[in-house]
Amino acid sequence: MHTPSIDLRLLSGFRILGRELHFARAASLLNMAQPTLTQQIRRLERQLGFELFTRSSRRVELTPAGRVLLAGAEEGLDRIEAGISSARAVAHRPATLRVAVEWEVEEPWLAGVRAFAAERGSPRVTVTRGHGPDVVGELREGRADAAIHWLPPDISGLPSVRIGGVEALIVMADDHPLAAYPAVTHGQVREHTFVLWERSDGPEWWDYFAGLLSGGDPGSFRAIGVSSVDSAQRPMLAAIPGTDRLTMLTPGFWAVADTRGLVCRPFTEPVVIPMYWSWPTGGERPEAQALRAFLAQQPPVTG
Repeated sequence: MHTPSIDLRLLSGFRILGRELHFARAASLLNMAQPTLTQQIRRLERQLGFELFTRSSRRVELTPAGRVLLAGAEEGLDRIEAGISSARAVAHRPATLRVAVEWEVEEPWLAGVRAFAAERGSPRVTVTRGHGPDVVGELREGRADAAIHWLPPDISGLPSVRIGGVEALIVMADDHPLAAYPAVTHGQVREHTFVLWERSDGPEWWDYFAGLLSGGDPGSFRAIGVSSVDSAQRPMLAAIPGTDRLTMLTPGFWAVADTRGLVCRPFTEPVVIPMYWSWPTGGERPEAQALRAFLAQQPPVTG
């Protein structure tokens, strides 16, 4: 059945009259003349095709149909007014751009995000931190507008572009046999056990790095887990001195870590861990595109 298009102003007048059941009082509350309100109610009744009020010289009453419509108008108009109020509040405040950033993403990129926020003023940028699968989860569950992470697109399952990379460094005790070399090969590191986080705490990330550090031969990769992925660096480094084990850091973390008794070596053929920018499958917000373009102009993070 065809539903007529109704002017919300007519419904607003009807709601007030339905509450007051008195034309003069309702017209006063609406800031209009009584004849104008009478004309609006008649117009609404014509559009609907049924009467809303019974009128006599002494009283005004709602018809059964009028009572049903009043209940619906009360709820519907309240929702519309609340929606308008919320929309107005959003329209008159700076938009918030929510960016989820993996723990292992280094400071220069975070500095780029802060510089973008300071330069533009709007949108306001909020940053949450987590490990790879967590920041990807923030996107999937609608709690972030973009993410910066190491997990590649075939693992994250989200639209992504590569925005940079950082060289992987192999960390060992300063008396480790490989410390005598200025750089190491995949064949050399495959002969030793790595210290990483527990695989159960981040299997996608663990498997990805197993392939990366083994030179594409994850079956030969040997590792023990000593910590959760979110607090990995300190326990991993602490498990190295006095052993022939190895671990991995990026240059940024090496620069700030407690590295007493340790040395780091690059691979003879640099292993670069690519960094990705991802966004929800529903599309990338214009503000997120602007931040991505801004970061692309920053100096790349390398070893």
